[in-house]
Amino acid sequence: MITKSIAITTILCISYFIFVSSFAPAYWSGTGNDLQPRSVKVEDFLYNTDISNKNIIFGTSLAERIVKDSIPNIFNLSLAALGVFDGLYLLSLKNEIPKCIFIEMNFIDRGFNEDFKKTFSNPSLTIKKHIKSLREDKQPMVVLGNLMMNKVKSLQTPQKISNTKPSSQINEIDSALFNLLVMNKVTEFSLPFKDSVINLRLQTLAEILKTYENKGTKIVFFEMPINHRVQDLPYFEYLRKAFYNKFPKSSYTYIDKPDSLKFQTLDGTHLGSIESKWYSFYFKKSINDLQIN
Repeated sequence: MITKSIAITTILCISYFIFVSSFAPAYWSGTGNDLQPRSVKVEDFLYNTDISNKNIIFGTSLAERIVKDSIPNIFNLSLAALGVFDGLYLLSLKNEIPKCIFIEMNFIDRGFNEDFKKTFSNPSLTIKKHIKSLREDKQPMVVLGNLMMNKVKSLQTPQKISNTKPSSQINEIDSALFNLLVMNKVTEFSLPFKDSVINLRLQTLAEILKTYENKGTKIVFFEMPINHRVQDLPYFEYLRKAFYNKFPKSSYTYIDKPDSLKFQTLDGTHLGSIESKWYSFYFKKSINDLQIN
């Protein structure tokens, strides 16, 4: 009985391997649970994406909300619960040089996540590069779930970026909860912070970016808009000055946050769907103005 079960399992695994490798249609992939989309994105970047002459966004969950579908020639490697340095580590694993690197400024004090680094530096994972059926987005239940979600989404209006200025998004969440979340952010970013950590991170960032600058990559810094009551608190004021000191505007390119709007966000820092679409339009226009494509 056990031998029979092992034989059947082996046959099914080999059959699925052959199917994914040679016969699976383009839509045969998925994203899975809350953690899997990040793994899918990382694996897509490492194994499927040719980044030569491509523009790449590095950031946190803030920049992850940029709607990249309408922005040509760009890969958004912003990673939820992680930061710029984790994305740059992944870049170092590829022997390719991007055309332009976009660096989110907001939470540059986040260093390398060692657990994440170990996960994607494990030599055994390189087998996924050659055996597609082992990748996160090829797991059968993930694929089937994704097909069902795509069917639902096909009945909805597709998400597009828009130049229509967003009004208040206070209706997206409960107003009392929203005010509590924002006040928590106000308290958090008004407290004393370790400026030495920020300066150390910027020094590390400069050393990493210099290797790409020397190979012709353009560096662009940008600040994601956050709630208007939070954006000019001491932490962010110091952060901007530290960036301008380390990377002077006379030598580097910046996409400044749009000051013409008072962004609400969903929680004080993360843009909601309406504001994300508008900022994505602003980001795309800024890229066009800089003649980066």
